[in-house]
Amino acid sequence: MTEANRISLPWGTFFAGASLAGAYILCVVLDILFPSVGMKVGWGTLLPGFTRLTPTTFIPGLVETFLIGVLFAVTIIPIYNFYFSLRDRLEEIQALRYGDRLKYI
Repeated sequence: MTEANRISLPWGTFFAGASLAGAYILCVVLDILFPSVGMKVGWGTLLPGFTRLTPTTFIPGLVETFLIGVLFAVTIIPIYNFYFSLRDRLEEIQALRYGDRLKYI
């Protein structure tokens, strides 16, 4: 597997968690700026234990969204890396088997 296709698990999980936490912060800011179009109903469904937006519910919501992003990445990144390692291995086998004929396809 080439290193260009591989995603590092620690960096990928951190990036996914930080991205989802950033999206949560953006949604909270938009919820404060535009309360009539807010997500107050949706927060209770998406985040367990969330009743209304207060400083005491903001921090657990931020932690929860970060952890959801990390769990998503821990699930997806190994599958992604495994797929590309198999694909690269198959390409190497085909190159050995068919030789120069693959250059013309």
